[in-house]
Amino acid sequence: LETKLLLNSVISDANIGERFLSMDLKDMFLHTSMQSSEFMKLAMKYFPQDIIEKYNLTDVVHDGYIFIKIKKGMYDLKQASVLAYQHLSKLLTDGGYKQILGSLGMWKHETRKTVFCLCLDDFGVKYFSKEDVQHFHDTIATEYTCKIDWKGENFLRYTIKWDYEKGRVDIIMTNYIRNALKQLLYKMKVYPQYSLHEHT
Repeated sequence: LETKLLLNSVISDANIGERFLSMDLKDMFLHTSMQSSEFMKLAMKYFPQDIIEKYNLTDVVHDGYIFIKIKKGMYDLKQASVLAYQHLSKLLTDGGYKQILGSLGMWKHETRKTVFCLCLDDFGVKYFSKEDVQHFHDTIATEYTCKIDWKGENFLRYTIKWDYEKGRVDIIMTNYIRNALKQLLYKMKVYPQYSLHEHT
């Protein structure tokens, strides 16, 4: 819903120069330091031979397992997303951005016109000037590597087609149905499947 609101807001204000871009943070979860270290136990049989040799893992095996100390966030670690969000929120707040009251992922700057939607490590940004974008980028880039799509054509797996002059935006979910059917292991029928009633 917030993405839809943001896209509608951009196209509504396109006549006064508002534009949209998307930004993706690289390795957001892997970047965040843990408040306290955790440990993980992995069976030696899961390590490829070249990794075992490169890091001399045979020297640290105990009863067929290797014990690993985790100092930073990693994928599938249950608290990694919370820690990453807290870290990113502090960074944004220090840069003058505040979460919009009553929303889950919408933020705006205190004095600039920048408004954005944050979803995991993806930003959809409504901006008015390149200077505002530079400020936003500089705030994020102090801690993260980020990639900007200046055309704003890719956000949250959507393909977005902008026509600012005509005040129009189209959202395309490429291969959505095909991918959903594949994920659900659906097999297409080889015979026609007609409606039960002539009017439906």
